[in-house]
Amino acid sequence: MPLFESQKSRNKRLFDTVSDRLYYSFSTLITDDYDKQVYLGLLLGGTVAAKQVVESGVEYGGCIKEVWGKGSEEKALALIKLFTLCMLSTWYRWLDEQEQHPEDEQRLAREMAASGILALFGDNTENAVRDFLNMDIQYNYDWANKTKRMPMFKWSSLVLAKACEACGQPAINWSRIAFPVKEWQEVVDAEAIIDHRPFIDYRGTVALRICEVTGVETISKYFKEHTNILKEERR
Repeated sequence: MPLFESQKSRNKRLFDTVSDRLYYSFSTLITDDYDKQVYLGLLLGGTVAAKQVVESGVEYGGCIKEVWGKGSEEKALALIKLFTLCMLSTWYRWLDEQEQHPEDEQRLAREMAASGILALFGDNTENAVRDFLNMDIQYNYDWANKTKRMPMFKWSSLVLAKACEACGQPAINWSRIAFPVKEWQEVVDAEAIIDHRPFIDYRGTVALRICEVTGVETISKYFKEHTNILKEERR
């Protein structure tokens, strides 16, 4: 590590160090070739999205810049985990659109996949899996009801809150929320908000959504260039 290091260089080093470690773990611990291809793609997309969220926060300020501070490997790891799970929701949404399955089968598949990914991050507790399933419910609700003006806005706001929590700043009492959140007033009435900053940082929420889309595009490019997954799914 250089004696004098810019914040941009430090952020790159932190994410590179953590992502290299995770890539090694995913590559060596996953034995099924298909699962390995999928999970590595999700990890890549999650890493790109997490890193870009931090970069956009540093660039224009907002709550992410405040909670990220100088950054750390622990924060980078938590953010990569968060956005890898976001990529998992996108992946299953795509699968659902390709082939319809009963709702209970969809939920079971998501639960098993989330448990597998979380285990690779060392956090496959019941609470962690349930937390993913709740956010996945919100993702699918927002997707089904998205508008041109503010697509996926509630989900993105909640993810921004989770990003702040990944950096050590509690933002919401999740036990007070019933998913899916259909109207934001539900969260306000439940007195669930601990820190209002993620929910008034409109620019940060929009930036996060852009970063998430970039992560999804990264996954698609990875699958097309390095695997035969998309070709297999289209058959």
